Amino acid sequence: MVTERTARKFSSAGLGVGNDPADLFSALQSGDFFAPGGAADSKSYPRVTLETHPYASHEAIVDSVEALGFRAYSFAEQFKEIRRFFVYFYLGMSVVGLIALATASLGIINTMVMSITERRREIGILKSLGADEREIRLAFLTESAVIGAIGAAIGIFLGWLGTRIAAFVMRLIMEREEMVVYDPFALPYWLILLAFSFGVVVALLAGLYPAARAARVDPVEALRSE
Repeated sequence: MVTERTARKFSSAGLGVGNDPADLFSALQSGDFFAPGGAADSKSYPRVTLETHPYASHEAIVDSVEALGFRAYSFAEQFKEIRRFFVYFYLGMSVVGLIALATASLGIINTMVMSITERRREIGILKSLGADEREIRLAFLTESAVIGAIGAAIGIFLGWLGTRIAAFVMRLIMEREEMVVYDPFALPYWLILLAFSFGVVVALLAGLYPAARAARVDPVEALRSE
């Protein structure tokens, strides 16, 4: 939207509109907006910026401008493409994270199952001394939680170390390009606690099957096999 005073200036600038503001809309519809209509030394504009209403449909505006024979560049459309890229990027990272999570869970299960196989005599002795299935299950779940806590702590440290290295490299690039230097990574305390708790919970879930298997060990068979 332009004011009448602004529209009347288009004729003196060499655009293909007259003094009547209504000619501006006629020129837009006919595609003669940039047609020479002034003096021989009149000016022309290679680009026009349209400021639209925040709730206007930018897709419809882009289609209307392109229908007039002009090329249109929409910041809103580019921002939409950038958001779509990050959605795919986060989705890909989530898939990689799920694969790593599944691999870690299988590793914990395998470690605990092998531990049960190697410690059948120990389990048999504990049961013969009066330990019930709940206590055996709790002992192996505790071991799983400890494994998860150690793994989560190491993973958080390596993640923090990787971000510090990346931030240092990016800072050097920003200083060389004379850009505003800032830290692109943030690691708040709540995120650290959430990641640590998540690692422990995943380890506990992975240790449910080995713990249940250990609780079902027959003490007589375990001691006899040894």
